[in-house]
Amino acid sequence: MTPVQSTTLGMHLSYLLEGFAVPPSAQDPIITGLALDSRRVHTGDCFFALDGTREHGAHYALHAVTQGAVAVVADDSTPLATPVPTVRVPGLGSQVGAIAARFFGEPSA
Repeated sequence: MTPVQSTTLGMHLSYLLEGFAVPPSAQDPIITGLALDSRRVHTGDCFFALDGTREHGAHYALHAVTQGAVAVVADDSTPLATPVPTVRVPGLGSQVGAIAARFFGEPSA
């Protein structure tokens, strides 16, 4: 299946992460927003569980899902179990900017 971006609804998770990681093929939700803070998640968002200054975002993954996150992206060392697709991206902290740029249509280009 070729990943497809939808301009009116959002972006498939597989397209968002193409070249960074491969999400489960059976689950390819449409992502309508990105969130780094579980308190600011909206329905349809992809939550990025990053290592913070006090805690790791993985501690808030389930909260993000209850807020409406349809996918969680985490680094490769964080144990997680969520009812939504959870994708590991090695070195996520240094990759999140490029992933966000793809989602927002490469605004600096």
